[in-house]
Amino acid sequence: MLIPGFISVLIVIVVFALTYGMHQLGLSEKEFLSLTINAWASGGALISATFVVYGYLLNVRAFAEANKPKLLVYVENAQATLIPTGKDVHQTRICYRNVGGVEAEKFFLFAQLVGSDEKLEIPRLFNEPVDLQIGDSRVRDFPTETYLIDNGIPSAVVQNLEKYRLRVGYSVRSLGKTIKRSYDYAWEPSTQRWNIV
Repeated sequence: MLIPGFISVLIVIVVFALTYGMHQLGLSEKEFLSLTINAWASGGALISATFVVYGYLLNVRAFAEANKPKLLVYVENAQATLIPTGKDVHQTRICYRNVGGVEAEKFFLFAQLVGSDEKLEIPRLFNEPVDLQIGDSRVRDFPTETYLIDNGIPSAVVQNLEKYRLRVGYSVRSLGKTIKRSYDYAWEPSTQRWNIV
């Protein structure tokens, strides 16, 4: 309410200055009163219009905020048994859910390994952008080290995951704009777990 209040004070100052200026013109009392009443009535109308427009802009902003999709994206740690070898390995689970009341249009997920001077895309985890319905909840999981090596991430990177951050993020269309968010996770080699940074 600071902006319309400030504009209202300016309008009052301008109307007061106009009234003082009209008084200096040497008008008859009837003309002066008529012009003064018109000036103050116009000033009051401008002040009212200021609050109406400000209220409208607040409503538009609230509408836009209410119609943005509310998405929950996070990484979980799990264990999996590799079928060919029977070996228990760490499994990365990327969970995502539309927790809002609006469909998430053109929802696209991505995952990257981010080092101090390089960014490696983790390929083939997610399909093309999808429309994520209200309440839709999905999980994409993979055996961490095996999947990374099998999909072109260098072994030197996989053996030193603690030097990289797992960045999981998304982009989504809302009211004609693209919204992007991402979250970083650090690898803890002693526990073989991703922890949010």
